[in-house]
Amino acid sequence: MSDDWEARKSDIYGAFSPGAPIKLQEDLSGREEQAARLRNIILGAGEHALIYGERGVGKTSISNTFYASISSPTRRVRAIHVNCGTSDYPTIWRKVFRRINAPTGSGARTLDELYQNDITPDDVEVEFSNFELNELPIIVLDEFDKIPDNKTKLLMTDTIKSLSDHGVNAKLVLVGIAENAEELLEHHGSISRALKQVKMPRLSLNELEQVVSVRYKRCGLKIDDEALFQIAFLSRGLPYYSHLIGRHAALASLSNKRLTVRDDDVFTGLNEALKEVDQTITKNYLNAVVSQRNEETLFEPVLIACALAEPDDLGQFQQAAVGAPLAEISPRTPPYTAATFAFHMNEFCEEKRGCILVRGGEARNYRYAFTDAMMQPYVIMRALQNNRLNRTTFERFVTRRQRSLPI
Repeated sequence: MSDDWEARKSDIYGAFSPGAPIKLQEDLSGREEQAARLRNIILGAGEHALIYGERGVGKTSISNTFYASISSPTRRVRAIHVNCGTSDYPTIWRKVFRRINAPTGSGARTLDELYQNDITPDDVEVEFSNFELNELPIIVLDEFDKIPDNKTKLLMTDTIKSLSDHGVNAKLVLVGIAENAEELLEHHGSISRALKQVKMPRLSLNELEQVVSVRYKRCGLKIDDEALFQIAFLSRGLPYYSHLIGRHAALASLSNKRLTVRDDDVFTGLNEALKEVDQTITKNYLNAVVSQRNEETLFEPVLIACALAEPDDLGQFQQAAVGAPLAEISPRTPPYTAATFAFHMNEFCEEKRGCILVRGGEARNYRYAFTDAMMQPYVIMRALQNNRLNRTTFERFVTRRQRSLPI
């Protein structure tokens, strides 16, 4: 019997992949609309795609999977994925060409060996013009936001325009972290005609629940409704956290020889889940909340309250929304006023605290948001783990949010 429990744990590790992008279309939950739009763009004449959104929403996963159903007896998809990183234009395309066989008789094994000097947009157009008519090359350039120089971005827009204008049967898919497309590219005036934008929003609570429940079912597990809701709520719209928390909640249940995941398992699993979060997030968190003065202890409670504050449709929250959770997390008589914690929220927007929040709007009507979307769930998870936020308070806010959801 012990072997059965260990086998189930192995199944859970295989089903949930917080550390790696999804590679199979059937494993991608809640992205049908975006996947369909990407397929339409790729099949459209002279159109290319830009996938953008916050960190952790699944941009790489959808770029790995959306084209799976495009292949047909008369169309063979040739997908090439590379990470741009901090590379310049020639280096990016050398990575792409290294993944393409050179023409027979050229004396080279791959296309990059034919180019000893820089690679230009014209070279890219020529090489992709040589593909067979029944082949559809899809070149996915991930981490486009990490390109440091505008020259490379401008050359990339030149490439897109050239491929589009000359009807080359190759498609570029650019992928990057950004709030809007303008952050990623230096635009030609006419580039919007050829480059179609696909924003990846955060997933809804129902979609996050689906991410978890379909994988549990596949592994022969069940989950209580309350536990499922808590995983979705803690994930704050990011499938990365649904995978992470869902995995460790299931492992906690299996360690107790149970096939039904309960809410206690969710909270038990948080301890292990936190160990897998990128250490950069932990470092940035500590930089934001460590007090600069011995007598000042409110930074951590205010940040936790910000993470629990009711957001609008854009994921932003007002200062007034922080008051209620702060009163629960750090009760005081008389209660804290907005003027008290406004200082802390504004400090979080400063470089010395790592700009953990970003502020927009005008004075007296500021709206705040976490600069890195991955930070918000981490703040709540860490607060629960170290008891700065107790379960009673957390569940009160979960219940309040649940009742406010549209039917």
